[in-house]
Amino acid sequence: MQCVRMPSALILREDHDLDAGALVGRTRGAAVIGLGLSVSLDELAVGFSLGLLRLPVVLVALLIGAQAFVAVQLGARLGGRLGERLRERAETVAGLALVGLGILLLALKLSGRG
Repeated sequence: MQCVRMPSALILREDHDLDAGALVGRTRGAAVIGLGLSVSLDELAVGFSLGLLRLPVVLVALLIGAQAFVAVQLGARLGGRLGERLRERAETVAGLALVGLGILLLALKLSGRG
């Protein structure tokens, strides 16, 4: 197993011929800006929630870090297996999943269940 250092993440991968520079080179433009904004807005919402609940910041930061690490590892492994077959459709599928989740959360909120 090889550890590859990428900007703001440590991803464990099983393939030994991985070129980190090639991965970083494929991510550019509006995709990077959109990804950064979506992650920042998500973290802002988490911060507001934590502030309102008055939870201990250090414990919550550790739990969020552990959850993010597990999610990245699962996503990298699943993406590595499905990536070659679904590479062109992956962004569309991810976008549709996020839109669907947003619609579901909005519907729950408007119905009074969320």
